[in-house]
Amino acid sequence: MPFDSIVILTGVGGFVGAFGWWFDVRASFSWDLPPLASRMLAAAAWAFAVGCWQALARPSLPRLRLIIIMLFVYLTPLAAAIVLFHLDRFDWTAPITYAFFVIVLGMVALTIWHLFHPVGIITVEHDGPVRG
Repeated sequence: MPFDSIVILTGVGGFVGAFGWWFDVRASFSWDLPPLASRMLAAAAWAFAVGCWQALARPSLPRLRLIIIMLFVYLTPLAAAIVLFHLDRFDWTAPITYAFFVIVLGMVALTIWHLFHPVGIITVEHDGPVRG
């Protein structure tokens, strides 16, 4: 999967998913989150959406790599903590639980891959601050 495709999917997924988390929709997460935790998750998702949009507005290797690094730093410890400490909280009858694991584990694997093998980058010439 090209580098910029992960950034696009992260931005869109963060933007769309944030609405369910902000309004604390029960089916939007794998277990019932407290309202504050749900809103903090939504805020993080919107922050990722804005970051992805900004990186894609002028795509370059450093900008897209920053999003990949952010995803790695956010998702890898989260996935590890969930697997090690919170598996008992999941509602295994809810389809969102399986979607959660597929998405998170897939994104962790892709971010690790792209940290070491960046491909599919669109370069922009003269990628510096605007002068004048």
